[in-house]
Parts: sequence; C-alpha cells; structure tokens
Amino acid sequence: MHPDDDRSGRYEPRAIVPSARASELPQDVVTRRKETMLKYLAEGWSIRHACEKSGCTPPTLRQYREADPEFDEQCSEAIEMGTDALEDTALMRARFGTDKPVYYQGEECGHIREYSDTLLIFLLKARRPEKFSERIRQTLENPDGSAVQFTFNTGGSAPEKIMEARSRDAVEADVVDGVVKLP
Repeated sequence: MHPDDDRSGRYEPRAIVPSARASELPQDVVTRRKETMLKYLAEGWSIRHACEKSGCTPPTLRQYREADPEFDEQCSEAIEMGTDALEDTALMRARFGTDKPVYYQGEECGHIREYSDTLLIFLLKARRPEKFSERIRQTLENPDGSAVQFTFNTGGSAPEKIMEARSRDAVEADVVDGVVKLP
C-alpha cells in the first residue's frame, strides 16, 4: 500500500484547486510541482496520478515539458524508471509469487503462495517475441495451383510481413488497401 492511499488500499484522488495560470505561479511552487511529479513518475504511477499529487493537471505538465527541455528529459527518464519498477514488480509476482491469506471458519489460519502465470506470459512475449508471441499460419494458393505458406508473429501486420517477404523475393504478392493480391 502506498502511503498516500487510505487503509482500504483504494486510491482517493486529491482535489485540484484551480489556481493562477502555470506561467504566473511563483518559481518555488513550480519547482515543488515538478519534483513531486518526477517522484511519482519514477515510482511507476500514471501521469494523471503524478499530476494530481503535485496539484496540477496533465495539460499543465505538457506546458512545463514544452517550456523546459531539461525537465522534459527528466520526465522521460522518470517514466522509464517507473516502467522498470513495474516490470520488476511483475517479474517478482510471476517468479516468486505473493502470499494470500487462507481463512477457516472466518479466521485467518495461514497463507498460500500464488504465482501469476499471466504476468509470466506477458514478460516472455515482451522479451522473446520471436519465440513466445502468437503465430498465424496462412496458406495462399497461386492461380497455377501452387501454394505459398506464410507464418506471422502477431507483433506485426500480415500485409507488412508479406511485403517484407516480397522484398526478399520469397513470394510475389501485392498488398492493395490491406488485402493481399497474388499475381
């Protein structure tokens, strides 16, 4: 549970009080807002959540980023750090599991370790798409009766893959308006 959440674990957004335009705020307020945003982004929170915690809105964050290239770079780095933290958390839950309480007659009597197969699948697909992504196999018939077989990973579109194969002289095909046309 995050310290800014209530005891139920539910997140309650802080009200955003309308204030002067971002460009009219004192520099120390803007600096505090930016520091708060970077902190929450680096922890893996969403942009909306980081803005709420800093007392501004996503459009204001956009203004800050456009006006300050250094802050823009810091935001990008913080988002990347936050994404890494989320990936690490997913990996921990997939590999090492989490303890869930077990109840008997309304009383907690132990724990069971649960693992997330779904998280593991997503991690494998992201790290090794050539091996773990889903594949589509398609056989097309040429006018002369010969068959051409294609295998596509779902990471790309079929017409793009056919055009890629065509560029390697592996098959003669045209893609017109997203439809594969064989000669």
